[in-house]
Amino acid sequence: MIRYPVLALVSVNILFNVLAHLLLNTGLNRLGNFQLSLNALIPVFIRAFLNPYILLGLGCYVTGFLIWLIVLAKAEVSYAYPLISVGYVLTAVMGWWLL
Repeated sequence: MIRYPVLALVSVNILFNVLAHLLLNTGLNRLGNFQLSLNALIPVFIRAFLNPYILLGLGCYVTGFLIWLIVLAKAEVSYAYPLISVGYVLTAVMGWWLL
């Protein structure tokens, strides 16, 4: 049985997650290259959390998470979770096309 409200919520969740990945990647690309040392990471984290792309990406993740909680309350995880795999394909295609 197809549950259209659940499909709609999962679709919105997928879009938020794809957008979050693209925004986070864009934000991190704008930070530039950095060293992997404790002294260098602290300023990078500060710059990252002040970057509007990263903040928007985190906001999309939080929104997607809240929508996912609603999905789990309305559908079996065995029904809803396989639908998330569409997000992996969309993220790869949109990343290739936009980035």
